Parts: sequence; structure tokens; C-alpha cells
Amino acid sequence: MPGKRSNCSRRHAGVEYPGTPRGSSEVVPIRLANGQSALTALEPWHGNQVVVYSPDSRAGMWRRNLLDDSLKEGHALVVANLDSDSDEEIVAAGEP
Repeated sequence: MPGKRSNCSRRHAGVEYPGTPRGSSEVVPIRLANGQSALTALEPWHGNQVVVYSPDSRAGMWRRNLLDDSLKEGHALVVANLDSDSDEEIVAAGEP
């Protein structure tokens, strides 16, 4: 339902923020130009950010890379090699 927020909450520095969106939606694996696998996602849930999580071998963790934060209510994410080069492109869609 448009405009309706979930009743989940987020805690930050001991303060709880009821109704704040969180999590990821539309998580899709992607192959980078260097052959490495990564994950791309819309964040927070139906949010405005397109992100890529790539392995960081030095830290032994995944690094979050923000690609775009101008999406409005992201609902679709597709990964494909659209231009026949060595890497895949990310296509994200949201509300107009």
C-alpha cells in the first residue's frame, strides 16, 4: 500500500526508531569484470539505494558500495550483460 510504513524498527546508538525501513530487497548475484562474484541489492526494503556488496579479502568481509541513491521506492533489479563486454550491467526500477 503506497505511503504505508512497516511497523519494524531500527536501533542506532541505543535509540529505537519505529517504522524505519531496513533490510534489502531484490538481492541479485552479479559477475564483475575481473571475474569476481558480488551481490547487488535495493536498500532499504523498497528503498532508494542501489548497492553492490563485493568481497574484501583483506578484511575477510563484504564491502558495501553505494552506486545510486536517487531511486524512488525501488521494486525491480535485473543484472545482464547488455553490451557484450566482460562485465554485467545493473538495471534498477522504481516508482515514477
